[in-house]
Amino acid sequence: RMSSVSVQLGTKGGKTLSPSLHVGEDAVRAAKRFDEKRALETMQKWLFMEGGHMMGVLEMVDAFAGQLHGLTGVSIDRMLMSCTMCHPEMSAYMWKWAKHTPVEEFEVDPSCFGSDEKFSPAEPFRRLHEKGEKFVRIRNSDTNIAECLNWYVKGGNTDYLALPMYYRGELSGAVSWTTSDPAGFLDAHIRFFHEVLGALSTVMRLHANEMAMKTMTGRLEEKVKERTAELAKANQELEAANTRIKKQSAQQLKHFAMMSHEIRTPLNCIVAMSSLLEYSMKERSSDCISSLETLQLITHCGALLAT
Repeated sequence: RMSSVSVQLGTKGGKTLSPSLHVGEDAVRAAKRFDEKRALETMQKWLFMEGGHMMGVLEMVDAFAGQLHGLTGVSIDRMLMSCTMCHPEMSAYMWKWAKHTPVEEFEVDPSCFGSDEKFSPAEPFRRLHEKGEKFVRIRNSDTNIAECLNWYVKGGNTDYLALPMYYRGELSGAVSWTTSDPAGFLDAHIRFFHEVLGALSTVMRLHANEMAMKTMTGRLEEKVKERTAELAKANQELEAANTRIKKQSAQQLKHFAMMSHEIRTPLNCIVAMSSLLEYSMKERSSDCISSLETLQLITHCGALLAT
């Protein structure tokens, strides 16, 4: 017997958007199967007991998506998570989970969120990040779905929910879930997602801190290698410069030695002649005093140069 219960999917222009009776019947059955309190307790326990001890975010995201499907009974077709590392301006990572495909990991420059060329202002994560929206909900009955969400329409999805993740009062990332289940997400599912977010944010921060440490260590090692290479290059350039200077000095010394030899012979003659003139003038009158002083200066300077 068909159920006459109608499940409200949302409102648009003041009108209630209701699914078909078939979808309503599916939603009622799903609601009866879903134990919100038990699911929340189970998921929180799993996150702290197992999720936080996994080898990395990739493994945790994959297992988390599987746990969600098992607990809620809703087919999660796509899940996207983002998390900043240390300071938000340093780096951010995104993980994409989809049915029947391995989890993908992307490192994203946080400045991209402010770039209209890379991320449309209508992107749900950008709306959470920049506008501070509490959540972003998109349903197949919406008539104003942004072009940046064409993947949602083409994939035959029925419901999408994105929530911000906070850690110690600061925005640390975001998470979104997408389903193609005809009934979409029920109100109990939405409450569940909101309630489990605290535990998920804490576990994600544990993994993010570990990733940040590895990232910073890796970047520090790269910086050390770069600086070591730069230092080695600078030492090579310095050694080459020293070799050039030594070669130039040797050439200059050789040149000076040749100049000294070429100058020494005539200089000796000048000194000798000056000495003879100085000796002869000493015996003359005092009128030759200035000339005598000049000859003495010539003789003294010549002797210094010839030394």
